[in-house]
Amino acid sequence: MSNIGLLRSLIKHIRNNTSFPGKLIDHPFVKYILFRFRYYQYTTEQKCSAKHESMQLVETYNSLLKNIENHKKLVQEYKCKQKSTAEAARLVGLELPKTN
Repeated sequence: MSNIGLLRSLIKHIRNNTSFPGKLIDHPFVKYILFRFRYYQYTTEQKCSAKHESMQLVETYNSLLKNIENHKKLVQEYKCKQKSTAEAARLVGLELPKTN
């Protein structure tokens, strides 16, 4: 994936996973990511490894946010509340004694 594609994907995941009450560009994490992208936009040979390191970091963040999104979907799909003792007993054909 290209650098700009990674950036867009990362910002999309941030938009989906946060409830920031303002413009997304004002979100501290987005500001940090944009700063790092701009900082490593033009590199010398001495800074080349840092650019690759930052791209690895972006790919890691992107993967993390994508997996958080998938986890939320799975939790929503398969979530089940704990049954009360009475409900569990009824499920197997028993009934709890009545108490006053």
